[in-house]
Amino acid sequence: MSAGINVGLATRIGALAARPGPVITSAEGIHLVADLHGQVAKAFGYVAEITGLDQAAARAAQSETLIVDRRGLIRSLINTVEELAKTAWKDEGLSWPARQTASAQLGALTGVMAYRVLGHYDPFYRQSLPLAVNEALTRDETTDSLRSDVTSPLPAGRSGGFGTRSAARSNSFSAVTAGRIVLAAPNILRFEREIEADPRDFHLWVALHEVTHAVQFAAAPWLADWLRERFEALIGADNEPGSPSEFLRAFKRLPDLFADEAMPNTWSPLLSPVQSSLLAQITAAMSLLEGHADIIMDAVGPKVVRTLEHLRPRFEARRLARGRLERAVRRAAGIEAKTAQYVQGAVFVRAGLAALGHEGFNAVFSSPATLPTAAEMDDPAAWIARISG
Repeated sequence: MSAGINVGLATRIGALAARPGPVITSAEGIHLVADLHGQVAKAFGYVAEITGLDQAAARAAQSETLIVDRRGLIRSLINTVEELAKTAWKDEGLSWPARQTASAQLGALTGVMAYRVLGHYDPFYRQSLPLAVNEALTRDETTDSLRSDVTSPLPAGRSGGFGTRSAARSNSFSAVTAGRIVLAAPNILRFEREIEADPRDFHLWVALHEVTHAVQFAAAPWLADWLRERFEALIGADNEPGSPSEFLRAFKRLPDLFADEAMPNTWSPLLSPVQSSLLAQITAAMSLLEGHADIIMDAVGPKVVRTLEHLRPRFEARRLARGRLERAVRRAAGIEAKTAQYVQGAVFVRAGLAALGHEGFNAVFSSPATLPTAAEMDDPAAWIARISG
């Protein structure tokens, strides 16, 4: 067990909290997995063509792609959090009960999140880390109605069912540069059915978003460590009142989230000045990455994604259709803030591209010094002037 998060406990709680997935046949599952792998492979070329980040796209294409069920998604998300938190928590001497409580709460939140998350890119994944997302994928999941015990004649390097992986790398590929694209098959299937999307178009559209993230981190190989350092500092900062124990106690304020939607962010009163500064840096960077990915996934145009003009409005309308409980949990997990990042980031990226074009805008990936500050995210012209000067 990790010195920080109890991954096994968090995963079990998450699996219990997860809602059932759509029911499909084994043949349909095989086709879905194969198509998702295929669309991811094609997306690298489109992202390279649009952004001009050809070399970064070639490097990113070496990363692994996992197609998982909801339990696999939960485990992947928890592994990402555990990787970010383990260094800080190891040094804090948190009690065993505190760790178990935090792990259980993380699992519960992740289980609810796993109903909607279509995929994510994990820049912190390294091939040397144990891959545990395939656990329990050889039976009918009680938390997921999609069968995962199927095999199929997929292209070399892939296997059927969920929890499958693909990569274009050789066996000698360095683990240091590895990241991982994770796509949640049941959620993609459910969403495409709900918005009546063309499956091929929707699969490519989702793949474009996650592949853009992979290319971003390949273009900025320093970025993963930059984010990790700030996440660890944010978690480990001991300035009162924002100590790690305060972060754990914040979960107990979950009922407060059912109050008025205009209520201030639950975490804000718990942050010290140091943590507030770190959070502002992280938020600015994440807004940039999410906004850029959102712009690129639409930039391919209808010649590539034929039903693009129908996908975006239907997708946004469905994304906003949430109940009160789900909105509360999303706020607790920070997903509402992530949705806001798409909007703020897209505004910033559009302004940057309009002024500089893709080639000039790509300077943002050059170094930490070229990242926009929190103030510049609200004032793109200031960042453009600084970069252009």
